[in-house]
Amino acid sequence: MNDVLEIPALATKPVFKNQRRAEIQILLVGNDPATRTTLTNLLHEDNYPALTADSGAEGIEMIEALKIDLVVLDMALPYDDGAEMLDWLMANHPLLPVILITAHPNQFLPASALGVGALLERPLDHAQFCIVIRQLLHEPETLRLARVNLRPGMFHYVPSKEEAGAAQTRFER
Repeated sequence: MNDVLEIPALATKPVFKNQRRAEIQILLVGNDPATRTTLTNLLHEDNYPALTADSGAEGIEMIEALKIDLVVLDMALPYDDGAEMLDWLMANHPLLPVILITAHPNQFLPASALGVGALLERPLDHAQFCIVIRQLLHEPETLRLARVNLRPGMFHYVPSKEEAGAAQTRFER
């Protein structure tokens, strides 16, 4: 009997511009309309439909009402709304991939300890944003489960373009 766990490779099928990935729903949560619009446009260019919420409470309502496959959460929400939504996500939907966006440096350790899939620092590298989205959407559930349980797993960290020359670093815990 074969006891080796095989992890499937990322899908490499070409995506045609007119083909929509309607089965996938991405939720963008942030209070800055310009950022939401920019990220929504990037996702649409990559054929991912995106929903938006301008508060943590609205985001939670959408997650409870709809099938959401990935959440992009801007931690700059006022009144600690981003932190409250993140706590709710980790308690209620721990396997839902989450990408945190922050303007604060040195948040790598706290973010990786929470079990989120990625931390992106401002100013965002739009190309890396799209790459991380694709990687997290195609990530095997076993890797998500390992990350949530604070076992060795993949955590995506994309420092600000200014800080690291737009280089993406992946860390294994």
